[in-house]
Amino acid sequence: MIKKLPVYGLLLAVGVSCQTQQAVPEAKKDEKKPAQMKSNIKPYSEVVTSEAKSDEGLFTVHLVGDKLYFEVPLELLEKDILLVSRIAGVPAGFGGGYVNAGSKVNEQVVRWSKRGDHLDMKVISFENESEE
Repeated sequence: MIKKLPVYGLLLAVGVSCQTQQAVPEAKKDEKKPAQMKSNIKPYSEVVTSEAKSDEGLFTVHLVGDKLYFEVPLELLEKDILLVSRIAGVPAGFGGGYVNAGSKVNEQVVRWSKRGDHLDMKVISFENESEE
């Protein structure tokens, strides 16, 4: 009896798995495939309106209401960009003479990358080094 139990268990498992398999239904002709799905990207004129305050530089930045929009040229995608933040000006006597206009506050490397309809800005870290 004990030797037959594993065989019955195996047969039961095979029988159940065979019954649970179902045929994959064919796609209906009116259903859209992923390549045919409509993109959620709005036209440029609906995003950057006449109310936008724009600043041109390495890439153009638009301020519309409380949202920022970046126009990143395709040639800048997947390239490392060094961003350095500096103090533009300080009040007289601020920082005890150790903080001056032009002092570096932060520096970081960023990389723009495209993910579907989205554009990601990643901060790249060079803090970790491997031993030789």
